[in-house]
Amino acid sequence: MTLVALVLLLASAAGQALPEPQSPASLARQLYLRVSTHSGRQPLELNLMGELRGIDPAEMESCTIRVDRFSVTPLEKRLEERVEHPCIAGTVPGIPTLPTFKRKLILQEPGDYVLRIVLQPRERPPIAGMTHEVKVYEAPVEIKIPEIRN
Repeated sequence: MTLVALVLLLASAAGQALPEPQSPASLARQLYLRVSTHSGRQPLELNLMGELRGIDPAEMESCTIRVDRFSVTPLEKRLEERVEHPCIAGTVPGIPTLPTFKRKLILQEPGDYVLRIVLQPRERPPIAGMTHEVKVYEAPVEIKIPEIRN
């Protein structure tokens, strides 16, 4: 009887010593991104705030904000441009990021944008977190008509 208890104790202790690696889906739920607005006229200035909850930044190769710009017609939504910005301006891949960050982006072109935080863990596939859709409207064009005097 005591042998069985000893085996169970060792098995449970071994299970505690080797934690299961987190799945990409569970890691993706720990990536938070907030944007200051979801629509406006061009150029649209966005303040982004991100948080990596329960993730060790030292284990990450890089952290980027992926910005996709789409053109939308009644028949399709077509990707026009994809740009990746570091989560923190001035950082380079291979240098750990911070668990929280703030970033300012300016969207120049009118269109529909999708912003997403993407983490690149060391020696693993990238993990994409929550997305935000942002719409940038074309700025109105001012036309001045000269007065005609009689």
